[in-house]
Formats: sequence, structure tokens, C-alpha cells
Amino acid sequence: MRTGTKNVDVLEPGSSIARPLSSKCINVTAIGSCRITNPLKSLSARKPMRLNQTGVYGYSHSSAEILSHLQHLLNGTRPPLHLSPLLGQGTGKLSDELHIPSDLYIFELSSGKEISIDGHPVQLNYLNRHFRDFFSDVARTRTFWNLARKGDDVDISNFLTSTTAFKKLSKADQCLLVRVRQKAATLKGLIADIERINALVPKTVFVTHFDAKTPDGTLLKSRNRYLEMLRAALLESNACWFDPSKNVSDFGQKVSLEDTSTSLSHYSKSFETFLGEEWWRRYIRPTREYLHSERIRTSPRTKSFSNPSTTPPQAAELL
Repeated sequence: MRTGTKNVDVLEPGSSIARPLSSKCINVTAIGSCRITNPLKSLSARKPMRLNQTGVYGYSHSSAEILSHLQHLLNGTRPPLHLSPLLGQGTGKLSDELHIPSDLYIFELSSGKEISIDGHPVQLNYLNRHFRDFFSDVARTRTFWNLARKGDDVDISNFLTSTTAFKKLSKADQCLLVRVRQKAATLKGLIADIERINALVPKTVFVTHFDAKTPDGTLLKSRNRYLEMLRAALLESNACWFDPSKNVSDFGQKVSLEDTSTSLSHYSKSFETFLGEEWWRRYIRPTREYLHSERIRTSPRTKSFSNPSTTPPQAAELL
């Protein structure tokens, strides 16, 4: 849909209005959560950029999810239909319009929990929402995930078929839940996923989650462990990346977060505006200026980001 200023489009999941860029506009695709899509949507109303979400079917959090999402996007394929409820609301709204490759891809890596069914990544939040009644019991939920991590088919089946909540599910949902598996991200796996993502698209920026603190000032341990491993993986991969942790700390969580009493995950509108402007200054505007100069110098564009002599600076960023 057309929004805001001239030469600006926000392309929602399933949109069929993707068009080639004008020389004045940069095409950006975001795969992650609302922590990157919201700032970029807002930014696209103020700057000469287009948020190209054609083919993006939902939020993604782990590196495995993002890699799978990107592969579907670039290959023009759709995720398995039976997994749609566990991948995003946009899966059922996808048009036949192919994704036009963007000039810049921004990915958010925010979870070390890798959930899959038959090897295909699924999204934990959508899974919890779809099986809300089953996961409403804390003890049952804990047992299920312990078994999902161990991955023993017989043990999982025996446990599920013994529960009333499972028996109340449709046959299709029973077939899904019994095949859910979980594993934790590893440094080696993160490096491999980041390198594969970088090999698929020419210009990328990876955005991390932020180090959150509880009211007593202590870091969330599980998130911090994942972030430390992720930072090491991004450095090892020589990726271009942005860590908002220091910005959140400088602003203060009460200002940068939407509601610290209920969540340590969602940004406030003012902080989203700051992030959008920061990404414009650091990554989007320099890429746009580089591409614009290339279009003037040679048409059609013959240079590639893979050529070191023509690659714009993209040093790893850790604020």
C-alpha cells in the first residue's frame, strides 16, 4: 500500500504490488520480529525507502527460522501448508507475486531455541498460540519440552496419548504436536547459518536482541548467554551487525521499552523512531547512496557487492 511520502511503499505479507525501484528509492526487506519491522515501517514514511515484505509470511526469531524463511522467499516456494499455523498469519495470505530481491536485508536474531517439525523450523510463539489449551498447564508444558529436547519418539507419543488435553485436539493437530522437537543453538550452528544467509543475499545487517535487566538490576541469564554466543558468532562470521543493548541502557528501560511491568521485549514508539533513524544513518542511507552512484555510473548496474573494490564499508557494529 502507498504510505506517507512520494516514492515510498510498505509491502505487507502477501502483497502483490512489488515493483522495481526508482533510482531515488532503496528497497529493504526485514525478517525478524516487530523489533525491526516496526522501526522500518515508521522510517519508510519519512525516508526514500521501500519496505519490501512481499513473500514474508510472519515473524522469525532463531537463525534456523530466518534461513528457512529467506530460502522460501528467494526460491519462490511456499512453506508446507500443514505448518502454516505455526509459521505466521501471513502464510495463508501469500499471493503468487514473486519476491523482488531487495538492495538491503535486515535480519533479527533473537532466540537460541530452535523448534522444528520433521526438520522444518517453526515459530515458538505461533506454536504456543495454536496449542494454547495444551500449554496452559505448567507441569504438562515442562514435561513436553523436556521430552521434545530428548527427541525420543516413543516417550513423546506415550506421554501425549496419556493426556486428556492431547486427546481433545484434532487428528491434524495431534500429528503436528507429536512431531515437535527442540534443540538449543550452538556457536558452530550460528556461524554456519549466518554465513549461509550472507551467501544468499548481497548486503545484510544482523540485529541482535538486547540485554534486559530485571527490576533488581540483574541481566536475564538465558538471554545474556545467547547474546554472548551470538556476538561471538557474528564476529567470527565477519558480519555487519547492530546490538541495541547499549542504546536501551542509555535511554533506560522505562523509556526504551513499551511496558516493563509486563514484558522486556517490546520497544516504545520513541525508541523505535530512534532505531529507524540510527539504521538509516549507519546502513540504509550509505547503501542507497552507493547504489545511486552506481546507477548513474553504469546502467544497467554491472557491479556486485561481492567485488571488494566496489563494496561500501560495512564494519561490524557493536554499540
